[in-house]
Amino acid sequence: MKNTTFKFLCGVLGLSLFTSLEVQATKFSKNADNNSSTPAAKPQWLLRNYLNLSAKNPKKLLSVATDMFSTENLRISSIEASRADDWQKRLAMVSALSDLFDPALNRTRDIKVLRKKSHDLLTTALLTDPSLLVRDGTVESIRRIIRMQPSELQTWRSPLEKAFLQQKNMVHGEGLFIRETILTAMKEAMLVPSKNLKRIALKDKNVNVRNLVQSTSGTKTFDDIGGR
Repeated sequence: MKNTTFKFLCGVLGLSLFTSLEVQATKFSKNADNNSSTPAAKPQWLLRNYLNLSAKNPKKLLSVATDMFSTENLRISSIEASRADDWQKRLAMVSALSDLFDPALNRTRDIKVLRKKSHDLLTTALLTDPSLLVRDGTVESIRRIIRMQPSELQTWRSPLEKAFLQQKNMVHGEGLFIRETILTAMKEAMLVPSKNLKRIALKDKNVNVRNLVQSTSGTKTFDDIGGR
């Protein structure tokens, strides 16, 4: 399971390194590198370290993640050049947090408490992280969690819909790729979009978003069956 997580992160990094947010981060990073002789840790090493920590001391992992996704830490990371590479740590972390939902851990002591905390941290990352890559990576982690723990899929409906509706996930009326990832996750989980989400998605200038919401929508929406 950990090898799958590791390969997933590498794939995300490889496909998305040239998005506008991370191009800007790279510019800051180069400036920071000129003033530092210490090389930044590679993303795959970060993930391996976090997965090892998850296996040995999950409470410590959650403590590190809590600090990482704190409001103040996210604010500082988004404005200080020396912290330009922090998004890589957070991307590795959201993947590691999903590992706590491995079915092999179902009988682990305090696993419900650990998963609840992980759920809260992933929701925070999805809705508040300044990096588009981290937010999109969080959706990918949620997709993985739903596959491992399908009984929990309804707990992810609200965070996914809230993220879809956020203005920062679109530019001039065109949804960014995270909107496509969200709708794909909902389609896989057979989560029918709310009427409000469907209405907004059908107006999206991104044709992929429009096509996805049409394929995701069934004969009844979540509202029709008493979801809201």
